[in-house]
Amino acid sequence: TRTGNESGWSRFKASGRVGGLALAPEALAASGTSPGSAHPERPGRPGFRGANIGFELDQSGGQATIDMAHGTLSFPGVFEEPTLPMDRLSADLSWRLQGDDMDVTVSRMKLANADLQGQASAQWRTSDPARAPSGSRFPGVLQLQGTLSQGRGERVHRYLPLVIAPSARTYVKAAVLSGQAQDVRFKVAGDLGHMPFERPQDGDFQVALRVKGLDLAFVPPGWQVTGLPPWPALRQLDGELVFDRASMSANVQSGGIAGAPGLRLGPLQARIGHLASDGVVEVNGQAEGPLASMLAVVNHSPLAELTGQALTQASASGPGVLKLHLAVPLAQ
Repeated sequence: TRTGNESGWSRFKASGRVGGLALAPEALAASGTSPGSAHPERPGRPGFRGANIGFELDQSGGQATIDMAHGTLSFPGVFEEPTLPMDRLSADLSWRLQGDDMDVTVSRMKLANADLQGQASAQWRTSDPARAPSGSRFPGVLQLQGTLSQGRGERVHRYLPLVIAPSARTYVKAAVLSGQAQDVRFKVAGDLGHMPFERPQDGDFQVALRVKGLDLAFVPPGWQVTGLPPWPALRQLDGELVFDRASMSANVQSGGIAGAPGLRLGPLQARIGHLASDGVVEVNGQAEGPLASMLAVVNHSPLAELTGQALTQASASGPGVLKLHLAVPLAQ
């Protein structure tokens, strides 16, 4: 219905079903760039393809059920590869409109693709322009939480948002070589303009996952120092990997070291306090096994240079326990 001479509708109501629906994503240009910039710094409007939707809506809001098979979700300005293939996705969606403000609730979401399988729920609303870091209602305030029953460890980098420094995302891609992620828990809470919420008062961003059989090159080939032998990769690690705001840590119960037969790692903690180009990899832990394998780790890694070649001519037999602490700046 219309009232008076208003050009818009004062009240409306609709319901129906749509198959194979697609909504094109829209990138938001960062300050100082033109619309449609190839590298937007702000999250834009999400998009999707291949959705089957049943809906009811009116001028104040609505609700919908979503089912997708072999479709895509797109998040411009959020991920380096903005389009995520989805083998399956289902969810219930509701929204409310009040003037220029909007809030959306997503419940009973289940999703699966080649990298992961899990479930999630979310609430999103427009920001208060007077308080938001963006000075506008967008990108909005998000409360997201969920779990994944399985995932591929080597694909973790794919789901790190663009607000994490490119060098850090490149490091994670090079460092996590393989492994299975289990019991993954993720949470995002706060105004997305503060992402990844380095200050606790701004919000939460956390991904915690149990890993099995993880191969981790904690100093990957691209970060090796020219002229020195490589740091050995850590092999078949079982433990937990945590991304907490702008940090990453690995808590390992057991594992091994490449090129060191019989050497058993654990417990061990590896941490990068700040995922940026000036970050530092800190490793603390112990290993048990043949002394000969321990000497090989020292003499065939940068530890030989750090210890002044003191053990180059040494030999040993029998078992031993190795205590290890390293602090390696990524830039060096």
